[in-house]
Amino acid sequence: MLENLVILHNSNLLEKRANLLRSGKYKGNTKELKAYKQELPALTKEQIEYCVGLLLGDATLQSNTNLTSFRLKIQQSENNNSLLFAIERILQPWVMSGPSKPKTRKIGNKYQELQTISHEAFCPLATMFQDSNIELKYLQCVTKVIPADIGDYLTPLAVATWFCGDGGRRDYGVNEGKAIQFHTQGFSKECCEKLTQALKDRYQWDVTTKFDYVDENKRERYLIQVEASSFESFMEQIPAYILPHFLKRLPSQRKR
Repeated sequence: MLENLVILHNSNLLEKRANLLRSGKYKGNTKELKAYKQELPALTKEQIEYCVGLLLGDATLQSNTNLTSFRLKIQQSENNNSLLFAIERILQPWVMSGPSKPKTRKIGNKYQELQTISHEAFCPLATMFQDSNIELKYLQCVTKVIPADIGDYLTPLAVATWFCGDGGRRDYGVNEGKAIQFHTQGFSKECCEKLTQALKDRYQWDVTTKFDYVDENKRERYLIQVEASSFESFMEQIPAYILPHFLKRLPSQRKR
């Protein structure tokens, strides 16, 4: 499972991170933090896949003051904070504090958030997802679109992480339904169709882009559905990477 994903961080880096945390010199643009950032490596293949899954969901990237580095930011409901703890573990060298204390939204539900430090390791992800038609300005979040080569990154790890962030089921009965949905309403129909085609091409699943609703600005919103005909294939390849807390979102197994 995702909680058992082994990421071998450099022990010297982790020691220096611990020293920064103890001294408090990770706060602000200190010379100690600058020196630490210079030693941080590029993201590994697994970390890139993991971040892609997060960014297909609720996570975003925020630029620094001169657009030379980015921080990854995400919010989750208090009940789903196991995803934040997984991020803290998998991206540990870039995370200087764990999930925030619970906060309350205007609608009343509680949430927690987590962010990494700003670092150039996240620049390739920002380049991948930033809408080329919109100028990115400093201290702003990336305006996410789906790149043409997204299929190259939709590994089981990425799809499982995406499911943890924005997945659910459409389960109507013991042997009916079994469709799996990704709540992609934040993306345009064109972006949803790119993702749909990428999943079809990579996994040979029956996947559709489905109209969901019209928002208050009269924009149509869409979700992605892996149809029931591909349920067994999905269950064979993806759940091994899903955090235990989110397994309850999956449809129940068919009864023979």
